[in-house]
Amino acid sequence: MTILEHYLNAVRGYLPKGVDKSDVLAELGDHLRSKMEEREMQLGRALTDSEQQAVLAALGDPLAVANAYGQVGPGIAFGRFRLIGPRAFPVYVGVLALILAINVVSFIVEVFVAPVPLWSELPRRLLSLLPVFVIVTVAFAGIEIFVERSQRADPTGAQGWLFWTPYLKYVPRWYSASGLILLTTVAAAWAWWWGNWPQAPAALFGAPAEQLELSEAWSRFHLILLALLIIGIALRAVCLARPSLHWLPVPLRLVVNVVALALVLPILNSAPVVVADPSAAIAAMDLATAIDRALRGLTRGFGLYWLFNVLWLAFVCFGYARHYSSARRRNDAGG
Repeated sequence: MTILEHYLNAVRGYLPKGVDKSDVLAELGDHLRSKMEEREMQLGRALTDSEQQAVLAALGDPLAVANAYGQVGPGIAFGRFRLIGPRAFPVYVGVLALILAINVVSFIVEVFVAPVPLWSELPRRLLSLLPVFVIVTVAFAGIEIFVERSQRADPTGAQGWLFWTPYLKYVPRWYSASGLILLTTVAAAWAWWWGNWPQAPAALFGAPAEQLELSEAWSRFHLILLALLIIGIALRAVCLARPSLHWLPVPLRLVVNVVALALVLPILNSAPVVVADPSAAIAAMDLATAIDRALRGLTRGFGLYWLFNVLWLAFVCFGYARHYSSARRRNDAGG
């Protein structure tokens, strides 16, 4: 798919209802192709990706172009504060629908395979989706900020509106720096929590935590997950030093997320993670059960997050391959 096709697809997604999209896109496509051909005649050669982006950026943001034909799609806003704009809103709704569908299917399977009480289990399952909803909403609010900051950093370029084609844009240093700080903080907290057992839990939960122990299986998983966090930190550090390596994060993150996703079932099947000595107090046993229940919920939630990441990153990698393959064919044909 060419950059022009990406642009027209982006405009298509924002065009309001009631507009003849085929006619609009055909007219836009003809206009932009003629502009590119004029520029190629001036230069005496084919346009590079950045030069094509410049021609498209001169026409305007796809959202602004679509706005000329009527009010574009919805978003989420509180007064003047826009949490999720119309750019990301369709994807946001799609992600929530995917998560809901996965949970509905898994719940139906549990009801028919295991003796799960339907009406008593359903409210608990719906309540467990609330943290996932919050996490997804915060993530897409971050995407909104990322897109807006990208546009402010380069208002004449295509960095902001190429949301669907991240393989064509640089990774801003502020984005890598924030990810580096976040992952380093998480890794440090992770190492402190599991490396100082049971003193670290006791600092939060009190004396009953001193009677808890970690299962042998969990020690293995915890080191693997910590290693994945460290790989993520190293990746953010490389992108911070070399933002032009925009092709590097996607395949590496895909590998990391595939490994993490593959660990979900083994982690769930290795329960309990935390055990209490048979002679321990009832408070310690109750605390072990509560921690295990929380960890299982977190594991399921992160499993959905990793699944979404794997699907998205695989889609982006496919876009990489298709774009650069078609670019190579065009260069071969031109040469």
